[in-house]
Amino acid sequence: MKKVLFLILFSQLISCEKESFIADNENSASISCSDSSICHLVIQGKPDINRLSEPYLDTIKVLFSNNNLSLNNLFFNFFLKDDLGYSHIGCLQYIHNLNVISNELLFHFDSHGHFTGLSGEIVSDIKVPSIPSLCIGQVIHLFLQSVEKDGFYINNLQKIKDGCISCELGYWDLNAGTSYAQQNFTLAWRVKPINSDYPFALINDSKKSLIFFDDGIRTSSPLFKIPKPNTDGRIHKLVTVFADSLLLP
Repeated sequence: MKKVLFLILFSQLISCEKESFIADNENSASISCSDSSICHLVIQGKPDINRLSEPYLDTIKVLFSNNNLSLNNLFFNFFLKDDLGYSHIGCLQYIHNLNVISNELLFHFDSHGHFTGLSGEIVSDIKVPSIPSLCIGQVIHLFLQSVEKDGFYINNLQKIKDGCISCELGYWDLNAGTSYAQQNFTLAWRVKPINSDYPFALINDSKKSLIFFDDGIRTSSPLFKIPKPNTDGRIHKLVTVFADSLLLP
């Protein structure tokens, strides 16, 4: 009997086991969900453990309370104060206990603690079933199939298969990035190697198809990049000076 390792991370459902990958089978629906060959972690649900330390969470609560902003459905994962004393607070949204992957938020406050703007769109409800139709074997197959077709990562395919793959179930707005378009949510999987941001794929659960694949290769550099905060929630400072009207992407 093969050993299966189950991990509990935060209060999410996370399992680490092996799943099958059939390289020459284009139909993911025909893939067996019981075979075991590739390690994976399945992530579902809002974490119980915050990524920011208590002093910064307390500051966030005060800022939100003073500006009559709701804390409902939010999971804070980013706190940054720039050189002007402006605070930028990033968070994930959870609806029906699933991450709204397409709709991360960034709240902005001036040096006096006044709310000045929001990057992103708040989601109040999603009327899409939260039970997936794809099994993990099918999800991993679609991801590895995309890696195999990518010109940059094709040589790393075996390394990715020999490692472990993160599979997060959540919601994705198919109209994300389209101005003034009505929200069109679907249940989706965000799949990537563990401990690496790239490559990653977004997979439409209901259509059993790829939404998009990103290998992380860029032909030009962004104007600026927001540094990721440490897990202890220490505030980072931006060198960039922000104008009052600037909303971070």
